[in-house]
Parts: sequence; structure tokens; C-alpha cells
Amino acid sequence: MDRSWGCQAAPGLPTPSPAVGPIRSDFSTESDVAVRPSASQSLRMASEDARQQESTSISPAAPAQRGELQSLRAAGPMAVISSPRPSVDHVCRPCALLHSKIGCRRGSSCPYCHEHTQRFSNEEGQLHRPRKTLRNKIKRQMQEQLIEFDRSPDRVHDEWQVLVQHCRYAWNYLSGPFFTQLEDVLSGEVQVQNGMIFSV
Repeated sequence: MDRSWGCQAAPGLPTPSPAVGPIRSDFSTESDVAVRPSASQSLRMASEDARQQESTSISPAAPAQRGELQSLRAAGPMAVISSPRPSVDHVCRPCALLHSKIGCRRGSSCPYCHEHTQRFSNEEGQLHRPRKTLRNKIKRQMQEQLIEFDRSPDRVHDEWQVLVQHCRYAWNYLSGPFFTQLEDVLSGEVQVQNGMIFSV
């Protein structure tokens, strides 16, 4: 039987062999092929298993759970989208702007955790206040980044996340007095000194 798959060989050249040969009986038998479910059958079985687990996971003795599940279903996909987003890589990186005065503008698309707001554990001891030069450097850097915030808030948010990642003082300053002092400067209550809008 010629299995040239529609290819014609040039005169004097051998007929090309098919790219995939017939399945040999020592690898799988016809009965093995008949036992294996097709892709659509396996998807159907998986969805039936999921439905069955869902129906058994809510017992008649748990009407509160059933009510919560029904309210989530009634809310539709927006209930899932608007929920806080946990860190994907299991290393919790809380959002630095979540509890600041301006809040996180990214909402559910924020790549940082909105569930766990405790940035530093209590085992780390007392807050070590950095030297005045380092505090000024942190504040100056935040001020420079704040100028770019209206043009590209996501980029500045990411830069602030890097800044506060290992510095407890920067974390507390960003979530606390940073935006309050900015409002005081804009209202004219506080004067700009040495190019710094923030008091030390």
C-alpha cells in the first residue's frame, strides 16, 4: 500500500515516507485506545465531579454557607473581580497605598496583597528610626516620585513598593503623614524649606 500522503516523488527518487507511521501493537492495543476517554469526555467527567463535590460540600445543616454561596452566584463575576487580591507567590507583599490617605487606585488589578495589611511582624521588635540623613533621603525620593504620580501612577506605586519593602520607617511614613503633609503644603500652612516639602 502506497502511503505517500499525496506527495509525488520525482522520477528516480524513492517515495517519501509518511511523517508518522502506523501505531505498533507493542505500544498500545486497540482495547487500550477504546478505554481512554476523549478530551471532551474527560472535560465532561471533570465538570460532573466538580458539580457533585459542590453539592456534597454544602450540607443541609449549613444554611448560612448556602446563603453566602447563593449571594455570590447572584452577584455574578463582579463579586470575584472586586474581592481583594492575595499574593500569588505566597510571599505576602501588602499594598503600600491601601491604607494611605489616597488609597490604592488599582483596585482588583493591584498586584499587591489587599488581604494582609500587617507589613512587619511584632517579633521584629521596636521600630528603629533611621538617621536624619536617611529619613531626608527617603522623603526626598518620595517627593520626586510624587511629581510623576499623575502621569504614571502604576509605575510610581511599584517604585514606592520597592522603597518600603525592607524599610519599616518608609512604610509607616508612606501610609501615614506623607499625604497629610502634602495637603498642608498645598493649602499654604507649611512652607517649603531646602527643596523639601516635608518636615523631618
